[in-house]
Amino acid sequence: MSHIVQFYHPIRKDQRKVHPVKAGTRLLDWIAEHCPGESLAATLNFNELDDLDVVIGEGDVISIRPKLGTGLDWVVYAALALSAATAVYTFTNMPDMSGNQNTKQASSVYNYNAQGNKPKLGNPVPVRYGRMPHYPDVIAPDWWEYIDNEQYYYQSFSQGIGKFLYHKHVIGETVINAINPDIEIRTYLPGEVVDHFHHIVWTSKEVGGSDGQGGLTLDGVTSDWVAEVSSSEVRFVGNEIELWSEFSYSTGPSDNREYRTALRRDAWPWDEGQHVVITSSTQDSLIFEGNIHFHDMGDDGDELDPQPLPDEIENPLGWGSTSVGDRIVITGAGVNSGTFIVNEFISATRITVQTDGGGVVTTFTPMTNVYVRVYEAVGNDGTYVCKDSAGTLALVSSDTLIEVPDWPGFINMSSETAQLSVLESDLETEWVGDFLCVPSDATALDIGLDFIFPRGLGRLDDKGRLRSRTCDWEVRVRPEGSTDAYQTHAFTLTESDNTPQRLTKWLKEEMGLTPGRWEVGCRRVSNVTKSTKVFDEVQWMGLKSVIQTDYQNDEESIITLKIKATNALSQQANSQYWNDSTRILPVRQSDGSYAEQATRSIADAVIDACRNNVYG
Repeated sequence: MSHIVQFYHPIRKDQRKVHPVKAGTRLLDWIAEHCPGESLAATLNFNELDDLDVVIGEGDVISIRPKLGTGLDWVVYAALALSAATAVYTFTNMPDMSGNQNTKQASSVYNYNAQGNKPKLGNPVPVRYGRMPHYPDVIAPDWWEYIDNEQYYYQSFSQGIGKFLYHKHVIGETVINAINPDIEIRTYLPGEVVDHFHHIVWTSKEVGGSDGQGGLTLDGVTSDWVAEVSSSEVRFVGNEIELWSEFSYSTGPSDNREYRTALRRDAWPWDEGQHVVITSSTQDSLIFEGNIHFHDMGDDGDELDPQPLPDEIENPLGWGSTSVGDRIVITGAGVNSGTFIVNEFISATRITVQTDGGGVVTTFTPMTNVYVRVYEAVGNDGTYVCKDSAGTLALVSSDTLIEVPDWPGFINMSSETAQLSVLESDLETEWVGDFLCVPSDATALDIGLDFIFPRGLGRLDDKGRLRSRTCDWEVRVRPEGSTDAYQTHAFTLTESDNTPQRLTKWLKEEMGLTPGRWEVGCRRVSNVTKSTKVFDEVQWMGLKSVIQTDYQNDEESIITLKIKATNALSQQANSQYWNDSTRILPVRQSDGSYAEQATRSIADAVIDACRNNVYG
């Protein structure tokens, strides 16, 4: 099907009619029938026609307009080319509407409820002309951070191709004052580097919420746990332990007192479920004190069913007289502490070990230069779990903490050298994580961690006065999928404030972290107290990574917005920001030159659409 688009005005494109015509129709004959006696300008397939005596072919588009008669016919031809394309597209793509359907709609441009800022991934950047309210497109994910206990939101928008004169910026229906201390708006011309804040920041959904609400509580060890006992004598009976301490007492008349010493049984200090390490039950059995390394050896590389390889313990000074089959107790290594049996010597400095349960250890956390004490496990030395709060114990495997079956019980004996302490993994808070900090095929240039103390940080003294309190926690990172030792960094905060405390820590600044794909975990170091007068709960609220620091587009105008979350408009800012602006175009001057000016002229828009080397 071919079409003739008849415009009734030399410039305006809204007064028109589209006529379907058959291929083979002679244009002069059609004009003589429908527009007799008129002086017309015409284009064929958007090209100027010097002679109207043409035969219309299949699929041709003819546009006709009255001539201006002022020497500006080139403007008419440009208008014909632009307007005919729009008219035919609209005509040929109009849906077939049923007779009872009302197609009238209010203009969405002026309807706030129908408008909003939306990302348009993969869609063209719009070209706008004239002056009108506009909701710019979102070009980067919204993100936030905490600065000086305030939350700030960051947003980036594309105003469109070309330059613009901004008359006002609005959120919802509130005009943003240029000196508003809570809202900072910057506009960037095409080609300028957008560096108001990090351009693309990816926020993990595994830590907290994407809106900054909810988080992962970093639990700590309860402060009233006893770390070790100092009894004078330890008695092993069956599967129970009795703790005895010396005490002094006096007898006789006051003028002739006689002082004596005796043993008195101590209360068992640990509850059911806690784990206890016993060393030196028959003698002082320390065989090494110094720095060692724990190596995670990964797996055998099988693609279908990979099996973990035995992890290794390295003593740079060698293992001395230690032999395969010897039982040893390692303390001071945190989660790697426990009782083990030497399984194999890989070299003079490296060994693999198994637990009392018989399994080879494959779950060591990588550590370098950790200061430890290594004891020979003799007599009743080992790792045990409390079966009750009275001193009944059971032998467990150090890696799984599962009870060893068929354990016969303790060697019945009394010991003055035995040392009892709580297992370090009980004292050491479990890590929260690890979480990958970046999406697939991306590299983190920096990593940000958000933390919040929801009840504030402080304590109340006996008179109800607010006093300061300190909370310590730490982060660990290592490359994605590696078995390298973790890099760790400690954080600390001291406050006397019962209002929420919020902060963001950037690891490039805090610990010199380099770009990469990192696994990240956090844990609390400070003990937790059950006292209602102390408020120091800490939550891990967010994990984010910087993917791109700035942005530049030679053809596009950009707007960035930084808004303090306490401002009443912050809840609308992510979808209800708009501006009133006028497009700046090259405007033809009286001397024939062009100067950039804000303009609403249709003629200027037509000229730009024809001359522009990007979209013209």
